[in-house]
Amino acid sequence: KGDDADAPPRRKIELQPLPICCELCPMKHGAFVQTQIEEYQMRAKWVHVVCAKWHGLNYVNVEKTSNSISISDSTINTSAVSALNIVNLDMIENVTFLKKHFMAFDKKCCLCKGQRGAMNTCSAENCDNYVHITCARSSGLCAVIHGESSEGKLSPEQKPWSLTCPKHSNIDPNDVRPNSIPIEQLEAQAKLFPPETPAKPPPRPLHKMTVKERQEYFDDEEHEAMFLANSIYRFEGQKCAVCNQHDAGNEADSYLVKCQECNIFVHEGCYGLNLKLGEGEPKLFLCDSCKYIEQEAKKRKEEQLEQQKTEQQQMDEEEYHDTKTTVIEEQTLDKVIVPSCNLCVKKGGALKKAYANHINLKKMQKKLGSNFKKCLFGHQIWAHAMCGFWCPLTHFDNSGKFDCTMVIMSNGLGHIHRKHICALCGRWEGIKVSCCHKQCRAWGDNKPFMFHPSCALEAGLEISDNCKKSNNDFQLCCFQHSKCDFALRAKFEDLIEIERFRAGPELTKQSTAMTPAHASRLLQFAINIMRCLGWAWRWAEWWVELGDNWEPLLDEGQNESKMSKEELKIVDSTKGSRCKDARMCRLAAFGSALRNRYYDDEEGGGRVALDRALRAVLHTRSLVGPLKENEVDFFADWLGKAYRSNSPILGFGNDKITVSKSGACLHADDSSPKFELGNRSLPGKKPPVDGVFENEIDDVDDFLKHDPKEQPHVFGKKLCILTKNKPASDEIEVTPILKSTEADNIELNSGLVVFATVSGVEEMRRKYLKFKKSNVVTSLSEELVTTDKTAAPSGKDTLITNEKQPSMELAEVGTSNDIEVNSKSSSKDSTVKDGKPEKKRKVGSRLRARRKS
Repeated sequence: KGDDADAPPRRKIELQPLPICCELCPMKHGAFVQTQIEEYQMRAKWVHVVCAKWHGLNYVNVEKTSNSISISDSTINTSAVSALNIVNLDMIENVTFLKKHFMAFDKKCCLCKGQRGAMNTCSAENCDNYVHITCARSSGLCAVIHGESSEGKLSPEQKPWSLTCPKHSNIDPNDVRPNSIPIEQLEAQAKLFPPETPAKPPPRPLHKMTVKERQEYFDDEEHEAMFLANSIYRFEGQKCAVCNQHDAGNEADSYLVKCQECNIFVHEGCYGLNLKLGEGEPKLFLCDSCKYIEQEAKKRKEEQLEQQKTEQQQMDEEEYHDTKTTVIEEQTLDKVIVPSCNLCVKKGGALKKAYANHINLKKMQKKLGSNFKKCLFGHQIWAHAMCGFWCPLTHFDNSGKFDCTMVIMSNGLGHIHRKHICALCGRWEGIKVSCCHKQCRAWGDNKPFMFHPSCALEAGLEISDNCKKSNNDFQLCCFQHSKCDFALRAKFEDLIEIERFRAGPELTKQSTAMTPAHASRLLQFAINIMRCLGWAWRWAEWWVELGDNWEPLLDEGQNESKMSKEELKIVDSTKGSRCKDARMCRLAAFGSALRNRYYDDEEGGGRVALDRALRAVLHTRSLVGPLKENEVDFFADWLGKAYRSNSPILGFGNDKITVSKSGACLHADDSSPKFELGNRSLPGKKPPVDGVFENEIDDVDDFLKHDPKEQPHVFGKKLCILTKNKPASDEIEVTPILKSTEADNIELNSGLVVFATVSGVEEMRRKYLKFKKSNVVTSLSEELVTTDKTAAPSGKDTLITNEKQPSMELAEVGTSNDIEVNSKSSSKDSTVKDGKPEKKRKVGSRLRARRKS
């Protein structure tokens, strides 16, 4: 001691506050013990040991045990512990009920002025002051008498477990301990904990909730996230990843089954399964891809174990061996190659094993050398079941694999159709399937549109296998030739029909119970709509140019011929009006934002911005039809839930298909990518000044940028444009029907523009050869519409018709190359609509029956 007499005094070590806090007081220092929590509470909770003692809390008593408990900590009174019959000494009973009691009475600590947790009352008579026990001890201004000491429990005469507030403690300020905490510091510490609200009780089952409870349940982000996590992989509303159809349920192989690892849904027959599941058995299986990954991981692990045994014999230091073993085990799964489809560019999905055979594999291996690793011949390859079935040159053999020999080039390094690109993703890799419509022609090309089947499925195009009128059972159609059921507006109708089955035709019976199965069905249909909207950056320009093939949705017994346009909810539109609508709702930019999940990056504002953008789209009548406000609210609510579900079916974010950075995926004006926002602002981020549409937004787009000359076929008809004051050679470029020898004999009156619509090339050529130059117009009066450019006022065209030509009206146009015509009547079966001839729809020919479930 004498040696340390001259040593400087030791500094007091200041402990940093623990990352936990007491549930009963605002103090962060001290000895803590964990408490029990409710089942719906996810985070662990703690209290001071002294707070637990002063409030009479007990340790958790799970089951009775003998009084002989071995305790290694000498600071714990063993007799007291055995008397309490404790099993877990590290857990205190739940304090939720105790905290609720003080919240109900709105009491505050007289020292820190805080309301956190629980407090003790002053022992003085007629005193209403409450105080935290930790505040009373830390301030040094309160008289505190504990109920036990190192010598044991205090007698009743000593008034154990009692304290008095500063007013009744009679403590001289000069006698306060130097290390006491000032009142100001206690108040500042209490302000760090805002007034608590009672913990949310677990919600009732969804089908037992009232309308108000259901609204509050979905408005709460935690509850909504829990609902979405439990619903995205339910069976209700799911579609087969192969045939894109729902669960039929009438045949043994038409039931949907789910992979228990990757959660894909397929029909047993579509995926080639024969599970023979009995009633009550879970409809689960392990897909070929997950089974392969599991087997490869097991195989690699066994190889690593063998390698470790070999290394163990060569190592002398056991510590180094353990470290090396850990590193090897962590890298085991990383070396397993995840299968991917060789026929398309989409990752994941319902994959099946495939193969490709070469005539002389050894010769090819010798020829390619080190590049043989990239060769598709002689290696294990994979293919989506959908890609394999829809590709005409692949077939499914008896071994349960796809034979891809006919679609792989002779060098084994690529596929046929390499010169063709997918009209959606713009990439040349993989196999593209052409539109099944005979007269389909891509813009600027004499060949039909071609797509990856996986791209067409995500974009909402028609991809079906139930066509009975064609020899090809697997059909894929472009945007122009997809049937009514695949129109975006029809998808919206399918979604709201499910809700009308529960809430009535006008959605007024909201008090009707919503079952989890019904909610799951709504969510899955909303996910399919959002997936389609995620490709709007590409198909928006097709919709502007061509419109869609939507047909009215009728109830049983309704007659379309006796109904008005308002009753049928028909919305007339032209190219110009659709272009204006697409720009007002920012359709293309919205698709880019969805694809890249830009609404996730907005701190707290992404939910609001997404809702605004959705409402702008839902108020676009030409796209989704006329909707009432309660219908708009319904769609905006469930489409927002679909986006926040993060379902891999959406194809957003990390699940998106990688697209090309050239060609049709770039804007024609500035070569900026269509699939990214770039310099464009996030749709919905800027609040609208009036209405639902943003003001003063000038987005770059390619609407109406393509030349009509590049599209000789429109809806299966021929569009011929002949103009005066131009050489015959120029007219040949416009009219692909006539040859130069035939065009030389044609002369038209001055100022005439002739539109001819016929069903075939040979018929048109034959009629032209019969007529003389003086009666070209009159002889083809039933199939020609003529306009007099000289007699027309500025901005409009007038029609010159004869007795056989039906009366028509011309809409306003911006240029002479973009003439919009709306037909009111028809000659034979032909009309002219939006400047493009199409066959008149026969009443009842393509009506969609209302769904009953």
